[in-house]
Amino acid sequence: MKLPAAATWHSVKENRRGFGYTANTMSDRAPTAPNLTATLTALCRDVEEDIARDFVSRMDPDYFIHVEIDRAAQHLRLIAALTLDHPCELSIRPQEGGRFQMTVVAYDYFSEFATICGLLSAFGLNIEEGRIYTFAEATSSAGKPFTAPWPIRRLKDRPGLSRKKIVDVFLVHPVSGEHFTAREQEALRHALAQMIQLLDAGKFEEARQSYEKALKLDPKNLLIRQNYDLFKEINDRAKRRNTR
Repeated sequence: MKLPAAATWHSVKENRRGFGYTANTMSDRAPTAPNLTATLTALCRDVEEDIARDFVSRMDPDYFIHVEIDRAAQHLRLIAALTLDHPCELSIRPQEGGRFQMTVVAYDYFSEFATICGLLSAFGLNIEEGRIYTFAEATSSAGKPFTAPWPIRRLKDRPGLSRKKIVDVFLVHPVSGEHFTAREQEALRHALAQMIQLLDAGKFEEARQSYEKALKLDPKNLLIRQNYDLFKEINDRAKRRNTR
């Protein structure tokens, strides 16, 4: 898997952003929140306004600089489809040269990024570029309510609305001589849904098996190795605590 050198566990863990993918931008400066909310609401009339406001108020501000408004609207529709029973969405868009743009929208989980990378590798896909964005917490570390830099309406009591979410966009291509057919795309959707459900349930032992499979297929992949080693260490520590 070809990845820029900066894409290490530490860079991803600290800010989950910036490892190479550059989308067409809305402008050199992010639009104001009221304008964004109004525009997205107009583009996504099937999405309730509180979901759009939550998206605008908590999404990484860099997102609205690097992502076109039409693409942001597509991401918002994927976010609106998330529920506690359906914690992830995957969009696959064919690109020129046999490439595919993968967009993963999901609730945020520990080791999720490495799990996604492992699955892509297991399906014979090389990551060329990527851009990773995460919502802010609904509450601060001090437990105080999250305050956006603009007035927003009080959010409804909607299950899952206050949870952190991710929008990860990858440009991938199949390894030499392989094809990524419609059947394989559907299999990837199913596998991703299963893995996210495991992470949601805290079943890290089962999730770890995906890393092992990915490492066997791509043993020289430094990113998967680093994330796997950290995942294994934390999982083993948790086991030791539970047996005391």
